[in-house]
Amino acid sequence: SLNNSNTEREFLHLAYNCGVFNQLLGSKKLSLGTSGKLYVNAIANYFKPIELQTVQFELDWSLETKDTIALFEAKLPTTNKSNTNKTSEFVIFQAFYPILYASQINHSKKIRFFFLDIIRYTSKVDFHFIEIDFKNPMDLQSFNNIPQYSTTIRMKKNK
Repeated sequence: SLNNSNTEREFLHLAYNCGVFNQLLGSKKLSLGTSGKLYVNAIANYFKPIELQTVQFELDWSLETKDTIALFEAKLPTTNKSNTNKTSEFVIFQAFYPILYASQINHSKKIRFFFLDIIRYTSKVDFHFIEIDFKNPMDLQSFNNIPQYSTTIRMKKNK
């Protein structure tokens, strides 16, 4: 419940169970994907080809629909300097490695990546999603610096 959620993981489960991800992805049927510590091996491009041998990364959450793999990097920020409760601590590699990993596993589904700020208030929580894109999952320079999509889905406490 909203009252008992304190960690990123608890809020992710809450969002899943309450249909927040269904609303975001426009799908009634979602399957939980992998999460946690994962490893990727690949040859990727970053100004020149680089060989990634057993790069470890952490994926907070992933979901699948019939045609999409959705990957999430979540933050449960405290009030920041601008007093907006949104984090500015996302790093592009937090998107690159999961996208690279997913692209090696499944070539038929669209891969979508979201940075997620979980903004907790006294009687509600906002899930603020920012979708980013790599034109080529094997090329770090193909990152599109303009978000593809941004939305906030609000959950309120039941009274």
